[in-house]
Amino acid sequence: MKIKLLVLIMLWGCYIPTSQATLFDRGHGMIYDDVLNLTWAQDANLFQTQATKNSNLVCDIINFNGGVINDTPSNYDNGTYTLTTADFNTDTGTMSWWGAQAWVNYLKLGGVTGWILPSTPVEATGYNIISSELGDLYYNILGGVPNSSIVETHNDNYNLFVNVQSYVYWSSSEFLSSPGNVWHFHTYEGLQDAYAVKYMQFYAWAVHLGDVAFDKGPAHTNKKTDNLRSKDTSSKTIDLGPRKNSNLGCGR
Repeated sequence: MKIKLLVLIMLWGCYIPTSQATLFDRGHGMIYDDVLNLTWAQDANLFQTQATKNSNLVCDIINFNGGVINDTPSNYDNGTYTLTTADFNTDTGTMSWWGAQAWVNYLKLGGVTGWILPSTPVEATGYNIISSELGDLYYNILGGVPNSSIVETHNDNYNLFVNVQSYVYWSSSEFLSSPGNVWHFHTYEGLQDAYAVKYMQFYAWAVHLGDVAFDKGPAHTNKKTDNLRSKDTSSKTIDLGPRKNSNLGCGR
């Protein structure tokens, strides 16, 4: 009985019930979630949209970040990763995790800076996980279901967004026991896991703390969002192999 109770508690820790969010279109390409107090970029492939309008976008991003992204040391870097143009695919909009971090650092949307990648504060692999910001977006906000693409199964909130991709989106959260891996979310089936390394290329969906378009001031948080971003657990991972280096750059 004690074992069964412990299993139930562990499973419940992966599922944090939230109220049904009301979404507000704040204009300027921003959608506000009033439950988690987050503002999402309306364009779920905004990097690719921007790249079609700015042929120098990748170099602008690299130079804005001083050519590097700092992360936790791992098998792939010593804590300082040197960005190259190979971290960005302007044809599809996918990026390495380092590229995605560099892009949100650079992003200015609706006159607002301070954008980030969604957080995965509770390390849990599987379906129906809403303790992460991408999981909450998929299941609670957009009405996604397990084993079905979000572009096929969704609610009316989905229509507030554009360019939602049926693939994989990066989280900001490294895998604690193996920081060369990063949490990510599969929007083609509703799966969350950490079985990917930073050099792989996925999509990035920018998010911002607070109702920034409404306030036009410093980002604010609430207890629900703070709690999501303060919890950590661990699980197993795999190594998908060495990173391929590139000599491409932006005159650095």
